[in-house]
Amino acid sequence: MSRVEPEIGTKSPETIPLRGHLFSTKCKELQTLDGQTVALRSQSAEVLATLAARAGEIVSKDEIIAAVWADTFVTDDSLVQCIADIRRALGDTTHEIVETFSKRGYRLNIDPVGRVASAARSDAALPAGGTRRRTIVVSLVAAVRNRQRAHRLR
Repeated sequence: MSRVEPEIGTKSPETIPLRGHLFSTKCKELQTLDGQTVALRSQSAEVLATLAARAGEIVSKDEIIAAVWADTFVTDDSLVQCIADIRRALGDTTHEIVETFSKRGYRLNIDPVGRVASAARSDAALPAGGTRRRTIVVSLVAAVRNRQRAHRLR
């Protein structure tokens, strides 16, 4: 008997690569590839988590505001400030990682596989401790590819 739906649902990755950074969707923490935590205000981390849950898709301002400030009235300015915080933390001066779509919303662009893979190659020069990091980055490459395949199949 064939099934239309998969028996096991696809799970979004718990760690998302973002140009020289990794964002943990589980604990909503941004880190550099060498494990240094990057400070983000709690609302900014929530906005990033909301975008990460739908990486590669345009998420409307209303959807983000409803997810982050469900029971609170806020203006678009609060969201704009969070987006600015995220961009500053990521060094996204060209708005390539968090892309703005005027009057529509924002899209989080996860790292192309090549950037993550090049980070893994640069880790090769590290001492033995770099092996674990390299394994994590290679695992992220696989997760990104799987997510991209799943997204194309929808």
